[in-house]
Amino acid sequence: MNKMKKGLAAVAFVAVTACVIAGNVSAVQYGDNVITDAQKYNVGTSLSYDVNTDGYFNILDLVRVKKAAADSKVELDKSALGLGESDTVQATHITPLKQALLSK
Repeated sequence: MNKMKKGLAAVAFVAVTACVIAGNVSAVQYGDNVITDAQKYNVGTSLSYDVNTDGYFNILDLVRVKKAAADSKVELDKSALGLGESDTVQATHITPLKQALLSK
């Protein structure tokens, strides 16, 4: 019985260690469109096309721009599109985002 407990403890240790090692991922695995929390909350630093300011440029940003082009009340970070706060989001702003997503 003692050998069985030791064997199970060893298996559990190996499993936990493997999970911890596998859980450590780096930004390199996600490409160039990942920023750290320090960069995210630093004023003046923004990721290109990250209009929902979640720190990633993905399909959610494209959807937000499409909604903003249809309804001006949708909130987004216009500076990520290269626009000023007084500028309006138009359908022509959608194409660069589609191209950037397809090139990822």
